Amino acid sequence: MTGQCFHCHEPLPPGIDLRVLVAGEPQPVCCRGCQAVAELILAGHGDYYRFRTAPATRPAAPPDGTDAWAAFDRREAQAAFVQTLPDGRARAGFVVEGLRCAACAWLIEHHLAPLAGVDEVRVSPATGRVQLTWRPDRVPLSALLAALAALGYRPHPLPAAARDAAARERQRALKQLLVAGLGMMQVSSFAFAFYVAGDSLEPAMRDFLRLISMLVALPVLLYAGAPFIAGAVRGLRHGRPGMDLPVALALALAGGASVWISFFGGREVYFDSVVMFVFFLSVSRWFEADARARVRSVGEALAAALPASVLRLTDAGPQPVAVSELAPGDRVLVGSGDVIPADGVLVEGRSEVDEALLTGEAEPRPRAVGDALIAGAVNLGAPVTLEVQHTGAATQLSQIAHLLERAQAERPPLALAADRLAQGFITLVLLAAAATGAYWWHAAPAHWLPNTLAVLVVSCPCALALATPTAFAAAAAGLARRGLLVTRGAALQNLARAGTALFDKTGTLTQARAQIATARSLDGQPIEQHLATAAALELGVSHPYAQAFTPHAAGRVAQQRDTVPGAGVRGVVDGQPWRLGRPDFAGADNALPADLEPGSWIGLGDGQRLVALFRLHDPLRADAADTLAGLDRRGLHTAVLSGDAAPAVAEVAARLGVTDWQAGQTPQHKLAAIRARQQRGERVLMVGDGINDAPVLAGADVSVAMGGGAALAQTQADCLLLGGHLAPLLDGIDTARRTLAVVRQNLAWAALYNLLAMPAAAAGLVAPWQAALGMSLSSALVVGNSLRLLRAPRAAAARLAAPQLA
Repeated sequence: MTGQCFHCHEPLPPGIDLRVLVAGEPQPVCCRGCQAVAELILAGHGDYYRFRTAPATRPAAPPDGTDAWAAFDRREAQAAFVQTLPDGRARAGFVVEGLRCAACAWLIEHHLAPLAGVDEVRVSPATGRVQLTWRPDRVPLSALLAALAALGYRPHPLPAAARDAAARERQRALKQLLVAGLGMMQVSSFAFAFYVAGDSLEPAMRDFLRLISMLVALPVLLYAGAPFIAGAVRGLRHGRPGMDLPVALALALAGGASVWISFFGGREVYFDSVVMFVFFLSVSRWFEADARARVRSVGEALAAALPASVLRLTDAGPQPVAVSELAPGDRVLVGSGDVIPADGVLVEGRSEVDEALLTGEAEPRPRAVGDALIAGAVNLGAPVTLEVQHTGAATQLSQIAHLLERAQAERPPLALAADRLAQGFITLVLLAAAATGAYWWHAAPAHWLPNTLAVLVVSCPCALALATPTAFAAAAAGLARRGLLVTRGAALQNLARAGTALFDKTGTLTQARAQIATARSLDGQPIEQHLATAAALELGVSHPYAQAFTPHAAGRVAQQRDTVPGAGVRGVVDGQPWRLGRPDFAGADNALPADLEPGSWIGLGDGQRLVALFRLHDPLRADAADTLAGLDRRGLHTAVLSGDAAPAVAEVAARLGVTDWQAGQTPQHKLAAIRARQQRGERVLMVGDGINDAPVLAGADVSVAMGGGAALAQTQADCLLLGGHLAPLLDGIDTARRTLAVVRQNLAWAALYNLLAMPAAAAGLVAPWQAALGMSLSSALVVGNSLRLLRAPRAAAARLAAPQLA
C-alpha cells in the first residue's frame, strides 16, 4: 500500500481497498471512478502510465439521473464554439482542465481518435486546449465531452468557463510567488545576523535563528516549491526526467542538509538559499506564464470581442436578446460605438467601421447599404441596421480564432529540435553536478555542498526549452494583430527561407472587383441579351470575374453547367448550349474584329462561333506594386502565374515591373511550375486568392491566401492576409526572419551562459543564491527577447500608421 491512488495520486480514503492490475502487480486506487478509468486506460493505452509526467485528474461523476453534457448537443449551445465545415463535419476547440503534460495529451489523443465518428484530435499541452473534428451524424458532441471527463480531464467548451479555469491557475501561481517572496524576506533577515555576527554569535542564539529559519523555509519549500518537486518526482517515476529535476535535487540537498545541521550541528545552513531558489524560480515561472498570456491575448481578444446582448428588431419593436439567440435573417440595431455581433449585410444607414481586430487595418472603412459587415468590427458612425447572415462559429471572427488555435497546436521542426536538445542537456547537468560533488568531497569537503548546489541551479535548460516556442508564438501573435494570420506551425520557418514568390493575378494582385469595360455583339443581337446569357452561366460561380456579369442577370439559370479550369464555363441556357471564357474555348471561329484593340477578351459562343466579346477591367490592389518592389529588395524573385490570357497578364506584369510571367495556366500547370522550381533548389512562396488555387497553395513550400468569405474557412494555406492589402506580407517576411534571428540569439545566449556559468559554479566561484538569480535572469532574458516579436518592425509600423487606400 503506497498511501496514494495509483491513478490520480490522491490520498487513499480509510477503509477503501480497490485495486487495478498493472504489469501483473495490484495497485491501489481511491475510488471506483479511478478504478474504471485506470482499467479503461490499461485495456488499450497502458503506455500512458509509463510516460506521463503528472498524475491524472480524478474523474468527476455527473449529477444523479442526468447527462452532464447533453446540453451541449443543442444547436443554441454549440453556436458559440462549434464550427460547421462545408462537408458536414464539425470542429470545436476548447480548454481542458487538468491537462498538465505531454503524456496527458497523448492519452487524450489515443483515447478519442479511435472513437467512431472522430476524424481528428489535436491537443496542445502548452495552452491546455483540445481541437476536435468529428461527424455529428455518427457521434454526438456530448459523448466526446463525456469521454474526456471520464478520463479525468474536465472540458470547458464555453469561453467564459475556460477563462475562469485559466484565472484559477494563475491565482494559484501568484499565491505561490507571494509566499516565496514573504518567506525569502524573513529568512534573509535571519541570515543577515549570521553574516554580521559571524563566529561571535552565541551558540544559543545561533541555534534559535537556525530553528526559526527552518520553520519559515520549510513551508515555503513544501508549498511554493511543490510544483518543481512534484515535476521532478513524476519524471523520475516514469523514466523521463524533466527540467525540474536539477532544481528539485538542489532544493532537496540544500533543505535536507540544513535540517540535519540544525539538529545535529554543523558550520553552515542554506535556508536562505532554499527560499531564494524558490522565489527566483517562481518569478521566472510567473514571467513565463505572463508571456504565454500575452501571446494568447490575440485569441482571447477574438473570443471576447462579441457583445453579450443586442437589440433585435421585431414587429413589436426592439427586443434585447443574447447574441447566441441570433439566427440568419434577423435584423439588429448596431448603435454608435457598438461591436457588430454577427456577419451580415448593412440594410439601413451609413457609417464607418473599425476592423483593426480582424484585419490589422487601423483606418476606418466606410460602409453603406448593401455592404458586408463582419462580427467583431466596431461601428464608429451613426446607428445602422444589420441583417444577420452568419452567427457563432460560422462568422469570420470564429474562423480566424479556429485557425489561430490550429497554429498554436502545431510545433515547428525547429521547436521540436530545441526540445530534444534541452532533454539531453539535463543529463549533462546531472553528470556535471555529480562530478563536482565528487571532486570537492575529496578536495575540500566543506565546499562540496554549496558548489554542487550552484551547478544544479545555475544551469538553465529552461532557456533552451523556451528559446524557440516562445519566439514563434510571439511572432505569430504579433502578425495576427497586423493583418497576417499564421495558421500552421512551420509557416514562419519556411517563410523566412523563401527565395521565390509566385503570385496569382485575379483576386490576388487585382482587387477582385471586375467590371465590364467593353461589350461587343458580333451577331447583330442586342448586347443586353448576350449579357443576360453570360450572367446565367456565371450565376453562383465564385471566380471574381463572374461578379462582373451578376448585375445583368435576368432570372434565367443555366442547366448542365460545369467549369473547365483555365478555359471558362459551359452550360445550357433556354435549351441552347453556351460557352463563356477564352475566345478559343467559346467558339472555334475566334478571330477578333479588326477594329478591336488586342487585349484580354472574354468570349460568348456556342462552341462553333462567337456571338459576343467582353473586356473586363479589374483594378490592381493599391499596394501591389510597392509589395512586389519590397520583395525584390528583400532578395526574393517575383513571378506571376495566371490562368488569364497573355495580353491581360502582360499588361499587369508591366505595370508591376515583373518580367517573369506565365499566362493561360491551369491549376495543374501552376503546380508543375512550382515543382520545377523546387527541383532546382528554390524555396517557393505562393500567394493566391484561395478559390481555385488550393492544390497550388498546398504544393508550395509556404503559401499565403487572401482571406475572405467562404475561402477563409476552406483554405489550406499556411498564412492568411486578413485585410484587402498585400503589404502585411512584407511584415510577415521581415518578422519571420527576425524570428529565426531571435531564436539563434536565444540559443546562442543559452549556450554561452551555460558554458561560462557551469564551470564557474563547479570551480566554487558562484554562490548558490547567485546561481539561482543567474538562472532566473537567463530565462527572463530569453522570454523578454522573444516578446520583442510582438511589436511590428519599423517599416511595418510606418505602413500601419499611414492611411490605407480603398
